[in-house]
Amino acid sequence: MRPAILDQLPAAKKAALFDELIEFLATPSFGAWPKREIEVRVVAALYERELRDGSLSVARLAEELTVTRARGRSLVLEARTRLLSRPEDRIETLTALLKRWPEQAQVDESDGRLRLVVEDPFVRDVLRNHAYAAGIPLDSSFATELVTLRWSDYASLLASVLPAKAAEEVAKDVGAAIRRDLAGEKETLAEFEQALKKWEKRSPQERAERLLKLGVEHVPVSTVVSALLSAL
Repeated sequence: MRPAILDQLPAAKKAALFDELIEFLATPSFGAWPKREIEVRVVAALYERELRDGSLSVARLAEELTVTRARGRSLVLEARTRLLSRPEDRIETLTALLKRWPEQAQVDESDGRLRLVVEDPFVRDVLRNHAYAAGIPLDSSFATELVTLRWSDYASLLASVLPAKAAEEVAKDVGAAIRRDLAGEKETLAEFEQALKKWEKRSPQERAERLLKLGVEHVPVSTVVSALLSAL
């Protein structure tokens, strides 16, 4: 079956890909590469743009190449891992996920957990590596693509990838929203301000993390999420 992507490429691009593939197969000598490496190389060449920007779904790849979903998932993971090998590429990918998480996730007000479907296996892999390195547990026991995070763990992850200026914006907007919500509760507002004051001299990232965690102890998670989305 002819992959649909071939009909979307101009003749010059297809010719260039053919030359690159032949050069790859002949280096260091013809027959040196195992079948799996050749498959990943072909997928990376055909879908490079979509693999880089994350727009290639496992379902589309599996359908176009007539392979199982499990095999398509493995090909996407390996191809994206090779194309996005620089640390800055991985941090950018993780940051994009964490910024959209509150908007697209299901938020459980009772326990402050966020559940999100993360279909891209590469993004899940980057998320797991970063979270486990920081000692943060991820729950994907129900289904591989469904990832659950506690709000406190989400706050830690987000703060770890935000630059100082963005962290300051988060702290400012979320802090303002919490104060508005607590305007009629003077004692609670005073407790909040007192707890936050201890973190005045910390880094912007540490203040943002603390404020996100502290906020949900005083106001609904939805209030903090709305403010966070406006800041991001």
